[in-house]
Parts: sequence; structure tokens; C-alpha cells
Amino acid sequence: MTGDGSDGKGARAVTRVPRLYPALVAGGLLLVASDLATILAREWLGSAPGWLLPARTGILALACALLWRRMELRRLSGLAGVLFVVVMAQAAAGHPGLRSALTNMITLDGGMLDIVARGVAQKGMIALPVLVVLLLVCRGPRRAFLFIGNPSAPVGRMALLRLGGDGLRWSVLAPVSATLIAVGTFGGVLLTVFGGDTAPQMQRLAPLLPAILLLAALNALLEGIIYRNAVCGPLRNVLGVGTLAFLAGAYFGIAHFYGAPSGLIGVVMAAFLGWFLCRAMIETRGFLLPWAIHFVQDVVIFSLAAVMVSPP
Repeated sequence: MTGDGSDGKGARAVTRVPRLYPALVAGGLLLVASDLATILAREWLGSAPGWLLPARTGILALACALLWRRMELRRLSGLAGVLFVVVMAQAAAGHPGLRSALTNMITLDGGMLDIVARGVAQKGMIALPVLVVLLLVCRGPRRAFLFIGNPSAPVGRMALLRLGGDGLRWSVLAPVSATLIAVGTFGGVLLTVFGGDTAPQMQRLAPLLPAILLLAALNALLEGIIYRNAVCGPLRNVLGVGTLAFLAGAYFGIAHFYGAPSGLIGVVMAAFLGWFLCRAMIETRGFLLPWAIHFVQDVVIFSLAAVMVSPP
């Protein structure tokens, strides 16, 4: 033994990093992995330049390697690796040839639900490789929140909503919040997407309801894997609940810039939902409740798409 307690084998000391550093690095990685650069390029230039995808994947790959070399930042390397797979899988699923094949293969109502179904199929192609890498990075499903969890877990303090921290349970908050989110979504989509003056064709709902329920269930599950588990799993016990929920919510919100509703309103609404669902996932330590809330909202959106948009 040496005089300073070292075993003489070149043991590496773990360097302490500034408190905000992990949050800043995680936020930067999520911005690179998000659609923000693509959205700005499309809105300002009309299309995304060809070098943008290689640049994003290159940054994530380099970050993964560099962060792995720092013992105190190794968990952030896992996030970079998962996000690298997300971006690559999104690029593959968005290939024009694949989109054309899905157009020919998937036909439900000849209208909006066909577009929804093709989107869900693409998300499935993205989620599968992400799921495999996520399980490896997190060393099992429980650490990746791929578990039912505890629906009766207490709700932590949410200053934004002025609730929680007083014995309130997620088993009570989840159904109430799902109802309120569904009602808000109904009004928001009706006014911002359809303008409030389109007559619904209710006769279309009944025959399409089984497909709507299936698509809503799958979409909520797949988006949960891509936008919540992929973020919350690698950052488990790395960031505080509030910081992690904020970052995951922003990541989810940016992904819905071209959603329904679209634009800044859509981003803000989706970011709030993402923040809330991330809180539910972390505090219940599972995916069941956030999936259920997301499912209810998607049922409303897909039902509106079915009855408000006529096939050509």
C-alpha cells in the first residue's frame, strides 16, 4: 500500500463535475436528437440540407464515445447511444421507398386514419431497435421503466399545477387528468385543426372504432418508448425529477411541431403532456399510467380524424 491509501495499480479518481453539468449535457443531447434543426431548416430554407442527418448522428456518436471515457459522466454516454439509435431509426423509417410501400399496404378508410396507421407502423420500426439498445444500456426492463410500476404511488409536489406532496395518489390523479386532457384535446383539435365549422360524420365512427382503439393503444406505447423510456431510463438517478421531466417534455413537444394541432401551440401542448407523463412514469416507476393517459388522448384525436375528415 502507498502512503496515500492507493493500491499502487493506477486507480483512477472520480472527478466531481459541476452540479448543472449533467442537465446541460443531457439537454444538449436531446436538442441534437430532436427535430428542432430539421424544423428550422424546413421553415426557413424550405427543406433540410443533406448534411444535417450525418451531422446530428456524428455529434451523438462522438458524445457517446467521449462521455464514456469520463467515469462520472458514463450514464450520459448511455443517453447519447440511445438517442443515436433513435435518430438513425427515424431516418430509416422515413425513407421514401418505405413510405411508398406502407401507402400501398395500409388502407383503412381511404382518408386520415390511413395516414395515422402508416405513422404508427413507422414508429414501430423506430421503437424496436430503440427498445433493444435501451434494455442493454439500462441493464433490464425495470431500470428502463418498462414495467407496470405502482399505480398507487404518491404524487410528488408539482409547483406548476399546485398539487401533490400531500398524500394524493396517482391512482386518483391519473383518471381525473386523463379526462381533463381528453376534453382539452377535443376542444383544441376541433378549433385549431378543423376550425369549429366542419360537420362531423358520426356514422363513420362505429365501424372504425376497433381500428381507432388499436392504433391509439399502439401509438401511445410506441411514443412512450421513443420519447419517455428512451430518456427517463438512461437518466434514471442522474437528474432530479423536475429537471428530467422538463427535458423529456420539451423533447416530446418538439416532435409534435407538425402534429395536430401543429406549430407552436402544438409544441406547447405536447410539451406539457410530455412533462406530465414523464412525472407519472418516474413516480410510479413504470409505463402503465402514462400509457393509459396517452391512450385516452389518442382515442380522442384519432376519433376526430375519422369523423371530421372525409376520404377523397
